[in-house]
Amino acid sequence: MSKREDLTGKVFGKLIAIEYAGSRKWKCKCECGEEITTRPDALKAGKTRSCGCIRKETQKKEPSKDLIGKTFGKLTVVQYAGSKNLNHMWKCKCDCGEETTVRTAYLNNGHTKSCGCLKKESKLREDLTGQVFGRLTVIEYAGSKGPNYGLWKCKCECGKETISRLDTLKNGKAKSCGCLTRNGESSITHGLSKHRLYSIYENMRKRCNDPSHKAYKHYGGRGIKICEEWSHSVEAFIRDMGDSFEEGLTLERKDVNGNYSPENCKWATMIEQGSNRRNNRHITVFGEKMTVIQASRKYNINVNTLRHRLFVLKQLPENAVTLPVGKKGRREK
Repeated sequence: MSKREDLTGKVFGKLIAIEYAGSRKWKCKCECGEEITTRPDALKAGKTRSCGCIRKETQKKEPSKDLIGKTFGKLTVVQYAGSKNLNHMWKCKCDCGEETTVRTAYLNNGHTKSCGCLKKESKLREDLTGQVFGRLTVIEYAGSKGPNYGLWKCKCECGKETISRLDTLKNGKAKSCGCLTRNGESSITHGLSKHRLYSIYENMRKRCNDPSHKAYKHYGGRGIKICEEWSHSVEAFIRDMGDSFEEGLTLERKDVNGNYSPENCKWATMIEQGSNRRNNRHITVFGEKMTVIQASRKYNINVNTLRHRLFVLKQLPENAVTLPVGKKGRREK
């Protein structure tokens, strides 16, 4: 065992070693009169130079640089607020009226620019311009109501403008300027809310304009829009599409990547619309282009068998639709 070094009487900063205290520690007395017990390696390395009074004295000292009256972002320094963990703190007033305490470094390097309202405001200012919620079309940001509610100016289909909160627009509680609830549905100026095409028209608008709609990502989310005339007038939509409509038909775009407009829309059966999907695979059989489902119907072959021949066995379309089907239970090779 190595011999213990005797530190009795030695001075380390403001500490004088008095006696060995066991467990590899020394009892020391500080110049301020306090006594502490510490390790010899901390004394020798200069990590422990007092009972803690040096740190306390440092905290009591005010900073040499006066920041009172200076502005940092939305914060104006009001007064010195002491120190915390060796950091000088400043009491600041935010432009929104709230007060907060910030350390010197965070003010100087731009880390803190407000009481926190800037971060909240950025969430409240999610851009809704041009989006449609019910009968409301968002025009522009209209400020905020307190720290939690962003306001947006909207134009209703009835022509009136109104201010609505972001949260009520997104959760569907705000659908109009109030005209829907004042006199019920009869207050709708076009008077077509019960027309058989009205629900088709509304669903079209929601798919293109309402981010909360389940199909928005396949329509408005990929840039599909409604022509200007239809966008603001159900009467125009019914005028252009009403005469050719029959019960059981659905609204289809001829070009699946095109917008909703009179020249690009038609009425189709569910089978026809299914054949016009973007993810359909087309084949050319004896010079005729068609979907795999259409080919299976025309040539009376099971669609799964046809897909297997085309995409697994890599047969030519003409062979795939004309070759006889093997016996039940035997997989074609």
